[in-house]
Amino acid sequence: MKNFIYYLCLLFIISCKNNYEEEFISRYSNYDFSNYQGKEIYVRGFSSRNFPIIFLENVQNNNFIRLTINYNKQSKSIIDVEESYPKDSLKKNSKVNVNNQLKKLTTDFIDMNIYYLKVDSLGNIYVKPSAEEYSPVIGKFISEEYRKKIFVKSISLENGWYKEIND
Repeated sequence: MKNFIYYLCLLFIISCKNNYEEEFISRYSNYDFSNYQGKEIYVRGFSSRNFPIIFLENVQNNNFIRLTINYNKQSKSIIDVEESYPKDSLKKNSKVNVNNQLKKLTTDFIDMNIYYLKVDSLGNIYVKPSAEEYSPVIGKFISEEYRKKIFVKSISLENGWYKEIND
């Protein structure tokens, strides 16, 4: 009986994840991700007040830039933004002025209710819905050849989206 309940719970969890992927794809199939092109954005953790701490990473003029964004979900506003560097860097973290594009990118990302989003310089899209270590990445690619290079094993979902299969 315990095994039955365990497998029933496991089936429920798996079906919820699949439903979320389907919901994300149906909601964002025609979304214009071009504002995220060349960027990675992900939830790094949560503050003591349970506000998400978001990293937005970007390469500009061959320089790696990471912004640490503290965000208030209730008011849909950015609390503060800091350009952050590794601890061994000679540069010090510095505050950044928030512009409308940064506000929109952050708010839209939070509204997507995902853990990770990357749009590479070619326009390929990678999404990780969950922070779980082994949760699959779903992606949408500019070409079939490119998809096969990135997702060695994958299954087709819908509207050109694929789910990576890990062994």
